[in-house]
Amino acid sequence: MSDRESSPEVQKILADALAHLRAKGDAALSTFERERVAEQAAGGDLEAATAAALRAKIDGQLGRLAKSFDRFDLDGDGVVTVDEVQQILGMGRTDAEGFVSQFDRDGDEQVDYGEFLIASFIRLGFLPPRDP
Repeated sequence: MSDRESSPEVQKILADALAHLRAKGDAALSTFERERVAEQAAGGDLEAATAAALRAKIDGQLGRLAKSFDRFDLDGDGVVTVDEVQQILGMGRTDAEGFVSQFDRDGDEQVDYGEFLIASFIRLGFLPPRDP
């Protein structure tokens, strides 16, 4: 786990995602994942095996999401700005501002890792949609 992922903010997001997926139960898992959980829990604790599979599902996305965030954070300062989005995606300023606003929850016109995770997890179904 990186320093960024061990921050209290990110740990809360991860806990919220796990709670949301647990509430969905095995419906949060694909058919293949449910079959693996059933095999692993044969004669054991199905709830613990399901929780472990849900956590693995989240963990499996974290590496990909971190790489995606880092590709946009050109200067490595921990936030993605409108200028960085323009450079990476070749967008005009207005389009880049609109793109950033989709992730920016605190209105500072930049996206930190926590904001990026929340938006990504909502899109993945790991978190419920939230009001802006």
